[in-house]
Amino acid sequence: VFLLQGFYSGLDGLGLGAEVSHPFRIPGLSRARVSEVEAIFKGRVYEDLHGEFQATGDATLGDARWSVRAHFLHSTRLREFWGIGPDLPDSDREQYRPRNLRTYVELFRNIARFRAGLRVEFQDYQYLEREPGGLLEDGDYDGVTASGENVGGVGLTMEYDSRDDRYTPTTGWRVSSSLMAFDAFRRGEDGFVNAFLDVRNYRSTSPRNVFAMQYFIFGVNGRAPIWRYAVIGGREHTRGYSRNRYVDQKMMAIQVEWRRHLHRRLGLQVFTGSALVTPEWAKMQLRHHRPTFGAGLSLVSPQVSSIAIRGDLAVGDESLHGRIAIGLAF
Repeated sequence: VFLLQGFYSGLDGLGLGAEVSHPFRIPGLSRARVSEVEAIFKGRVYEDLHGEFQATGDATLGDARWSVRAHFLHSTRLREFWGIGPDLPDSDREQYRPRNLRTYVELFRNIARFRAGLRVEFQDYQYLEREPGGLLEDGDYDGVTASGENVGGVGLTMEYDSRDDRYTPTTGWRVSSSLMAFDAFRRGEDGFVNAFLDVRNYRSTSPRNVFAMQYFIFGVNGRAPIWRYAVIGGREHTRGYSRNRYVDQKMMAIQVEWRRHLHRRLGLQVFTGSALVTPEWAKMQLRHHRPTFGAGLSLVSPQVSSIAIRGDLAVGDESLHGRIAIGLAF
């Protein structure tokens, strides 16, 4: 599936990008998981042409008892920062441009619908531009330096997947989690730990109606740089907010989506959800929750019958965001 994108944001301006998703099955492995190769590119079409490139691959190995997944990201897009905390005013906003290079490899042992394994990750994060005298330059944010940092880590990861379809599921569960320890490249400083749990459930109430639910928690412990903190905003959990709108060490999010088949390959999605960040679980306050509401349309690809091209329009408590992409949100 190939999608050519034109887009506009108040931060990046006009942009042009492409998104490619190619699922395939290795010959001779009839019982193997469907492997996928996916590449995403987004770049600005004027000025300095800063942009973002992502590539992800997931493949079954040998006799289907092992599988490997790899991911690569390189980005120099502008970002926004409001500080750290669950309730910060919009007036605190400042812009910065990082160079973010991140890659990881995961090796899994497959046992029926369950797989578990080892993950190795490296990330190099440098600040190319920051506002003079701004929060990122003058604030004390757990070891963030003017030259940026790089971190490397190793950890455990697991997945359970009983969905009836990988791309447009109507029934089943998908549960994934990871526990990562980072300290190999910390230049003598204390390391930190990242952990997350992602639970998704799909229920079909009729041939045309599916209800999807996602519950997500994330936490960081130790002396971590802020670009490893939990964030509200973006496609993953809170589509109605700019990425990094709220940043802190812990996050909890939930979203529910009703998916309705309209006609042939056309579908409708209506969704709502909420998320909040907090420095500690014991300090979590429900008054800091950030709701999201929205709707979208999807068109199933004629080349691969279960992959959809989706457009969403989401509203948060401060802003409105739209997006067109390959694949449903979760």
